[in-house]
Amino acid sequence: MNWTPSLVEERLAEAADTLRRLPDTRVQGHASTWPPYIQECLATEDVTLRRPPPSAAAITRMDETLPWLRHLDPVDARIVWLRADGDPWKV
Repeated sequence: MNWTPSLVEERLAEAADTLRRLPDTRVQGHASTWPPYIQECLATEDVTLRRPPPSAAAITRMDETLPWLRHLDPVDARIVWLRADGDPWKV
């Protein structure tokens, strides 16, 4: 494969998206002690829909892509990652 800047940019953006879509890590055994009616009421608040989890192939590509950032200066790697994650240039 001939790597071009746009292909590298696409892979980094896909890696950021894949990382965002991975399930959150939670401590096993923690449950809510709130009564169900309070949970139901809270569930009607702003619901954030999550995209489906990434495929195994997407996770593999992410695992291949993330080490690329180690070849950059740490400050440059952070800038590249923030751009791949969709952060704007200006705040």
